[in-house]
Amino acid sequence: MPLLSPETRAILATQGFTLHETPPRRMTIPGILTNPYGLLHDIPYSYINLRCIRHPDQLITLSRAGEHWRCFATYGENGCLLFDGANRVCALDDDGSIAPVNHNLGDFTCCFAWYQSALYAIQASGHRSDGKHFGAACDRAARFARRRIAPLADTRPGSFWDNMLFCLEDWLGGFTPSITDYIQDGRA
Repeated sequence: MPLLSPETRAILATQGFTLHETPPRRMTIPGILTNPYGLLHDIPYSYINLRCIRHPDQLITLSRAGEHWRCFATYGENGCLLFDGANRVCALDDDGSIAPVNHNLGDFTCCFAWYQSALYAIQASGHRSDGKHFGAACDRAARFARRRIAPLADTRPGSFWDNMLFCLEDWLGGFTPSITDYIQDGRA
């Protein structure tokens, strides 16, 4: 499945972006062992829906008005995570605005790992607790993640990480696959 859906491609085109993709290339053993994208994993839960590339040649270059970014992930319905010219991580929202996320991929990967650890904590508590305790587990996990992410990222209200943390706090993600997953797999 391509990183950018047809709907996202159409939205990017209406926002004045042009896209350039590179063909797949064989990787060397040293390239495989130092591939930073191998540390990123998808979070398919409904509201988060974070999808990441696995290989450097999967970066998609986006251009608009003489500026260039490289897309390495998508999130939500049509949001994109990009590198700017200085390799800072930025979020491209549905409205075409671009906002800072992290200073570099290393910081993003660290924040991402903390975020995933909070998700796993919620998953671990959810299977054996009632709604009240599950809500408390979500709150604890979000506070844990926020403390670790805040020094490395923009967590101001409305920022990418603030929105991701909000999903943890109110656990809007749900851990079961969406009905679409069942339909696409021919199970519904």
